[in-house]
Amino acid sequence: MKAPSHDDLGTPLIIDDVTLTELPSGALLCGYTFNRDSRERSYPRDGVNHDFQWSNPFQLRLARSDDDGATWHEIAALDLNMGFPFVYEGRLYLLGNRLGRRDVVICASDDEGRTWTDPVTLFEGGYWNTPAGTVIVDGVLYRGMGTPTDLSWGGGWNAICVIAGDLANPLDPASWRMSNPVVYPGTPSELIHRAPGVDVPEPGTLLPGHWLEANVVELAGALRLIAVTRQQNLVGVCSITDADGELRLDFDCLYPVPGGHAKMFIIRDPETGLFWSQADIAPDPLDLTGWNSGAHGDGYTGEPELDRHILTAVYSVDALNWFQAGAVVIGERREYGFQYAAPLIRGDDMLYAVRTGVGDAANQHDANRVTLHRVRDFRRLAHELVPGGLR
Repeated sequence: MKAPSHDDLGTPLIIDDVTLTELPSGALLCGYTFNRDSRERSYPRDGVNHDFQWSNPFQLRLARSDDDGATWHEIAALDLNMGFPFVYEGRLYLLGNRLGRRDVVICASDDEGRTWTDPVTLFEGGYWNTPAGTVIVDGVLYRGMGTPTDLSWGGGWNAICVIAGDLANPLDPASWRMSNPVVYPGTPSELIHRAPGVDVPEPGTLLPGHWLEANVVELAGALRLIAVTRQQNLVGVCSITDADGELRLDFDCLYPVPGGHAKMFIIRDPETGLFWSQADIAPDPLDLTGWNSGAHGDGYTGEPELDRHILTAVYSVDALNWFQAGAVVIGERREYGFQYAAPLIRGDDMLYAVRTGVGDAANQHDANRVTLHRVRDFRRLAHELVPGGLR
């Protein structure tokens, strides 16, 4: 799918918040949104000028494929900022946010996404997460959510929480609970990557930052939240406990993960027990070779570590220590971007719906397409990390 080049005001658009879901019939459902690109910071809607980062003025779109991804047709457009579709016991649900990254809502569809129930508000306030790894344990769904807060310096989405919903009756707000928020603890200056000759912060200082794009994973009965920190190759890890009626989130550590500065979407292969995700691994994030010198002249934007032209499939035993299975796609130009992918295991293949910036995209961030990539017989690419297997 390709984003319209402009909206009705003549403003360039980008594609965002890509999802990929297998429907009960076996058809594929892809979700995505349109936003103004990073050259336009705001847009008017209903007489109000909104920050483009805080809302999606062009609706959540849903497209369907009945031929295994070969062709697609749009089936619905919802007045939501973002949506995370999932199937439970044969019924399709969508967990998302209202325009303006406000509230947490849920709705359901009984015709595989063509029509939907009215969204039910589960929590009011500023909450948001892009589509990312979510788990269901004993009929309870756990999903991370970011929220802005004034509890700490740094601004932005500097607090994170977890919501949990009893899927026996997911459309009832009483079925849902929310944990305490955890404020981003700050990044030790020693963990900030800078190229030689570039000023670095004083040792022993904490730098402001924020959580972003949180995944929830389950391993050996323990739940963990893994979130982007926006620092090169670094994620934040929190423990989730759900006992005696209390849902709690506690910060554990910052952990090195190659490509962890860009969104990961962590899923688990039920056949092998391995976790799979994707990573944008920059080939020279400190520009030690000088390869990135002058990159701003050809459409590239930001520092060298923001390179997104190589999308890599990765796998792990513990969702923290990742091995590279191989490149899913390598762009022919460094200002191309293959990012924010949504993975889906489909038989022996891994599908990735990818937020893609190529051709007339403004830069590697401002994607103008959704592309579908298939890794056939993906399990053969993984080594046996634990002798004898995990199961």
